Amino acid sequence: MKELLGNLPLKLPRIYISCAIINKNKLFIGSLAKGIYYTSDHGTSWNSFSVGLNSSETRSINSFAVRDNKIYTGTYGGGVYYNNLDNLTNWTSFNNGLFWNVTYTINSLYNDNGTLIAGGGASASIQLNEMNSNLWSDINFAPFNANGTSWQ
Repeated sequence: MKELLGNLPLKLPRIYISCAIINKNKLFIGSLAKGIYYTSDHGTSWNSFSVGLNSSETRSINSFAVRDNKIYTGTYGGGVYYNNLDNLTNWTSFNNGLFWNVTYTINSLYNDNGTLIAGGGASASIQLNEMNSNLWSDINFAPFNANGTSWQ
């Protein structure tokens, strides 16, 4: 693990790496409460990549997904954010249609042929974002019954 982390600029003796994704020649890691870092030289040097993630909720990273030239991150209480992979700058909130009290904790984020799928929230919700849309939509589940639940 030390070889992978190189000189990761965290002052803690141990960090919790919650997720990782590789895109082209960059390895991105998400951490609990410390934000996002990336390396393009196999871990020799690390760059902080958290501008725009301004709270402890948005700096607690649960998942990543890539769609076209954007990287998306699901956070623990701050919803979804994205950044342009061609010009790594500020993270931008991508929460239109997410209900903060139900789904702002994104436990899993996945790109399924251009549709982003976000799972999370206290209610175990699933949200979809279609390509070229800035709106998330909720997937409804059947009401709970003792024999199991299912998609509707």
